[in-house]
Amino acid sequence: MDNNFRKYRRALAGRRIPPLTLDNKWYQLFKQADVTDKVKTYEEEVNELLKEQAKLTMEYKNLKKVKGTLMDGILNAMDKINEDEDDFASRVRSEQKRLLEEVNEKMEEKEERLSELPKEIDEANVELMLITMNIFYERFVNNMEEIKEIDQWVNEVRAELKKNLIIKQDKETESVELYSYMHDIFGPKILEIFDLRYDFKGKKEELMARKTAQREEEQKRRKRS
Repeated sequence: MDNNFRKYRRALAGRRIPPLTLDNKWYQLFKQADVTDKVKTYEEEVNELLKEQAKLTMEYKNLKKVKGTLMDGILNAMDKINEDEDDFASRVRSEQKRLLEEVNEKMEEKEERLSELPKEIDEANVELMLITMNIFYERFVNNMEEIKEIDQWVNEVRAELKKNLIIKQDKETESVELYSYMHDIFGPKILEIFDLRYDFKGKKEELMARKTAQREEEQKRRKRS
């Protein structure tokens, strides 16, 4: 693990992080990115430790019940002790004590392991969290860099588009004025000859429509002023 991870691990010391593999939102994260081998390794480790913890907890509870039953049996037997107690009753009581000792030993073993598991689960879970954070913060940073590049491209295109729109508008205005002047100077019949020569029929209609629109806009401006 790199130095940054060590630094983050120190910063997280003493903070309890719920097991990530029990949170459905953690799985939802990986719909946005591939699950790496490291993620799989620690995911499996956390899950195995959690399974072991659940299994031992259940076994400990069952042993506790068995211990209670044995204790009750021994106490009942002690209440019935008398001088005429036969060997069978004595052997039964001895067997119950032996079983009780075995149960106590097993409970101690499970208690010891159960006391170790939270730390192991936490360590594996922290590693899983750090790997997860590294994957998605890198993705986040990359996204932000791409957004910055796209923003720059959009701004450049917007500026170029604005410039070209102005050029287009100027040329449209110039074309309308040129055609209008030629129409006034040479007359429609002469212009029709040249319209045919330059295949200008469609363009002529477009220019005349723009000319009409410009006149209407000019009239509106005069009325407003």
